[in-house]
Amino acid sequence: LLDRIGFSSAVESCDLPQPGSNRGYAPHQLILQFMLSIWCGANRFEHVEITRHDPVLKKLFGFKRMA
Repeated sequence: LLDRIGFSSAVESCDLPQPGSNRGYAPHQLILQFMLSIWCGANRFEHVEITRHDPVLKKLFGFKRMA
């Protein structure tokens, strides 16, 4: 779905602030992880923690570490 709607290119074309250190996260990853949390049933900001610790999502989307 994300590939089909051109999600990556849309986010990359926005002038979002980039991480200032090697410990930061790319804006694309932060937005994608937030969307994944909503798709998985998160309806409060605190629920985002559930998908943060999911090793399957980490591997599926190719993240080195979860935000």
